[in-house]
Amino acid sequence: MAVEQDVDEVVRAFHAHVRALIEDDTDAPEDLLDEGFTLTHRSGYVQPKQEWLALRAVGTSW
Repeated sequence: MAVEQDVDEVVRAFHAHVRALIEDDTDAPEDLLDEGFTLTHRSGYVQPKQEWLALRAVGTSW
């Protein structure tokens, strides 16, 4: 049962993150993503959370 609850929690968090991206909510990811979050681009560039959030806030993507 605990595994099922963990899976449900992860799915809810994922849906909240995707919803924030779709709705262009630039505040929600700050709370949803761990401080150690990084985004790895197809080019291999590893973008730190704060850099990614700052670019999203001004409507820029890498």
